[in-house]
Order: sequence, then C-alpha cells, then structure tokens
Amino acid sequence: MIIREALSFSFVQHCVDRIDLGVSASNFEAIGCYAKLGFAQVGTWPNAIVAGRHTVDVVWMTLTRDKWARGDVGP
Repeated sequence: MIIREALSFSFVQHCVDRIDLGVSASNFEAIGCYAKLGFAQVGTWPNAIVAGRHTVDVVWMTLTRDKWARGDVGP
C-alpha cells in the first residue's frame, strides 16, 4: 500500500516524529483507512473549507513515530 510506504519513508528515511493530516469529516472511508494505519483523531475543524455556498468540516488525525514503530497499526 502506497500510504504505508510513504509512512515508512517519512519515519525511517527522514526521521519525522509525527505525521498530521486533515480529511473531510464526511469521508468515512478515508477516516477508517487512516485509523487502520494507526492515525488517531485529535480534533475537528468546523467549517474549515469553503466550497461555493457550502463549508466542509475537517477531521485532524495524527500518527507518531513511536506508535508506528511499536506496530500499533492495522493490517
């Protein structure tokens, strides 16, 4: 999986301590995918994106190198 490879590259090759991401709160499939990879939801940014007459809430998620190294991630 390309996301897993990107995580490994970031944590191993670049010694990143934490990776944060934002995803549309209505994108349940992506949120589930990131959660299986070990990302934890740390908050929500209401009305973060304006798209025409609508706004989009963003869920913020994070994964630490320690958690990733312990293998606290899904399949």
